[in-house]
Amino acid sequence: SMMNIYKIQNHLLISMLIPVCICCCINSDEIIRFIYGRGTFSENAINITSSAFLGYSIGLVFIAIRDVYLQVLYACQKTKTAMINGGAGVFINVVLSLILSKYIGVFGIAVADSISYIVLVIMSYKSVCKILPDISSVFTSKDFAIISISTITIFICGFILNIVLKDIH
Repeated sequence: SMMNIYKIQNHLLISMLIPVCICCCINSDEIIRFIYGRGTFSENAINITSSAFLGYSIGLVFIAIRDVYLQVLYACQKTKTAMINGGAGVFINVVLSLILSKYIGVFGIAVADSISYIVLVIMSYKSVCKILPDISSVFTSKDFAIISISTITIFICGFILNIVLKDIH
């Protein structure tokens, strides 16, 4: 059923992406240095790219969840709702990008993007709850424990990776 597919997709996405997001946030500078630091990237370019990567990493989970909610809305033929939510997300993104870029530069644009995805997920969640009322009971304490364990594991691995990448560079 659609509920089972939704539950499996969300569990897989959240269980895998939260730890990845944490690792990317913790090691954003080291990851960018490792990938781009040996070429013609200046120190300033590395710092700007790293801050943008950090800002986008915050919203990675929400981008994936938004896609799942959009699939549910399209499967239920609620394309108008999906379009309205998407339009609101674009509006929020543009307004926040204009405001935050003045104060925190490229990082502000990336954070504005992440914030707009968070708002879009909340809006889409409310829309999907109207279609599938049982959706609010998808996560259990067991699910939370699994996500917590995977997050702690990747946090430790990210910390070790941070040390290793600093030694390599």
